[in-house]
Amino acid sequence: MTSLYDGIKVAIDIILSRDPEIIDITILSFQVSLGATILAAVVGIPLGMLLGYFRFPGRNAVLVFINTLTGFPPVVMGVFLYVLLSQTGPLAFLELLYTPLAMALAQFLLALPIIVSISAQAIASLPKRFYETLLSLGITGKRKMLAVFRETRAALLSATIIAFGRAISEVGAILIVGGNIRWYTRTLTTASVLEVSKGRAEFAIALGLILLVVAMFVNLLFQTMQSETMRLGASSIGNFIVYFGRPKHRTGSDTAAHEIPLEQVVATMACKNANVGVECSQVSKTYRERTVLDNINVSFPPGRIHVIIGPNGVGKSTLIRAIAGIVIPDSGEIQVSGKKPLFPPIMHQKPYMFEGTTKENLKITGADDRAIELIINALGLTSLLKTRAKNLSGGEQKRVALARLLLTRPCLLILDEPTSGLDPGSILKMETLLQLLSENGVTIILTSHDMLQAKRIGDSVTLLLNGRVRISGKSSDVFEIDDPEIQGFFTGEIPW
Repeated sequence: MTSLYDGIKVAIDIILSRDPEIIDITILSFQVSLGATILAAVVGIPLGMLLGYFRFPGRNAVLVFINTLTGFPPVVMGVFLYVLLSQTGPLAFLELLYTPLAMALAQFLLALPIIVSISAQAIASLPKRFYETLLSLGITGKRKMLAVFRETRAALLSATIIAFGRAISEVGAILIVGGNIRWYTRTLTTASVLEVSKGRAEFAIALGLILLVVAMFVNLLFQTMQSETMRLGASSIGNFIVYFGRPKHRTGSDTAAHEIPLEQVVATMACKNANVGVECSQVSKTYRERTVLDNINVSFPPGRIHVIIGPNGVGKSTLIRAIAGIVIPDSGEIQVSGKKPLFPPIMHQKPYMFEGTTKENLKITGADDRAIELIINALGLTSLLKTRAKNLSGGEQKRVALARLLLTRPCLLILDEPTSGLDPGSILKMETLLQLLSENGVTIILTSHDMLQAKRIGDSVTLLLNGRVRISGKSSDVFEIDDPEIQGFFTGEIPW
C-alpha cells in the first residue's frame, strides 16, 4: 500500500542516487519560478508604489481589478496564454509555446498582481505623519520616493515571498503552455501530475517533498534577506538607495564628541542671522463645525522662545501646524519674515520614527558624520544609536526627533510639547539646548502644559482658551497679570 513513509524513502533514494532527470527537473523549477518572481518584483514593486502613493481618477477601480487578478485561476491563465502563443495566435511569431520562457511568462503574470497589490497596500498604509516628517526634514522628490521604498521594504519583501510561493506551486498554466516535455519543460509540479497519472504515487510524493525543500530554501533566503534588511536598515545598500543624489561630506577630525562643550555644539549647528519671525493675522480654522482657531492674532518675533499654553483641545497643536504650513487656515494669514524656511521645521507631539536604528534615523537627513556626532553629544543619544528607533520610549523618541530636526540646521523650530514624557534631567538638558539655540538666532515656537517651564524659558507666552488668544506677551507680564480667571487657570482652581 502506498504511504507517505514509502514516498519519503523513495525521495531519499532519489536524492542520494543523484538521478540526472530529477536534478534537471529541480533546477528548471528553481530557475523558472525564481526568475519569474524576480521579474515580477522588478515590475510590480514600482507599479505598486505608484498606485499606493498617487491619487488619480479611476485609481480604486484599478486596485479592485488588480486585487481580482490575485485570485486569477491558473488554468484560465494557461488557456489565455496558449491562445496568444499558438500558431494561430497574435504572438505566434515569438515561438514561445512549449518553452521554459512560456512557463516563466505564465508564472510572472500570476505573481505580478500579488506583488502590485501588496506593495500598493503597504504604501497606502503609511501614516500622514510619515510624509509630514519627511517634508519637515527637507526630503522631497526622488529622495522622498526612495525613503518610501525604504520604509516599506519589509512588506515589499513579504510580497515577493508570497508571490514566489504562488509561482513555485503552480501547475495548471505551465502544464498548458509548457507541455511537460521531458528534459525540456518538465518541472516538479508537472512531473508530479504525470507520475500520479501513471500510478506511481510514491514517486510523486518524492517529487512533492523535493518541491517542498526547494520552496523552503528560497523562502528561507528571502526571509534572511528580510531580517537582514530590517537589521541593517539604511546601511549598505539601503544607505545608497535612500541618500542617492545627496552629497555627503566627511571630516577627517577624530576629536571625540564628548570633549566638545554644548555651547560650541549649538553654535556649530544653529542657523545664523536668519531673523525669522512669524505673524498670525485673523487666523481661523474649523473642523466638522467645531471652531478650533477663532480669529487668532499673535506675533512671534525672531530669535526668541515663544511658549503657547492652554488646556487640551484649545487649538495649540493646530496653530503651530498652521504656522508650519501643514494645516491650511480657513481664513486669515500667516506671514513669515526673514529667511523663510523651505520646509516646515516641526517636531510633533508623537514623533514618527522611521524603520531602522536611531543612527539611521539621524542619517536620513543627509547630514555629515561630524554633525551627527555633535548632535548625539548634545542630546545624549550615544547609548541609543544601535537601538531600533520604533522600540524607544516616548521621551527617547522625542530626543531623536529633535536631533533629526536640528541636523537640518533650521532657523525656525516649531515643537509640540517637546519635553512631555522626559525625566527631569532630560528636561533640563532640553531646555538648556533650546535656550542656547535661541541665543544663536533660532526662533523657537513650542507648546507646553508645564507652566513652570513656560516661566523658565519663555521669552513670550501666549495663552489660548476656547480657540482664542486670551493673553499674549512677555512671560513675566502674562504670569503676573491681575486677572482672577487667568490666575485661576495657572493654579488649576478654575478648569477650562
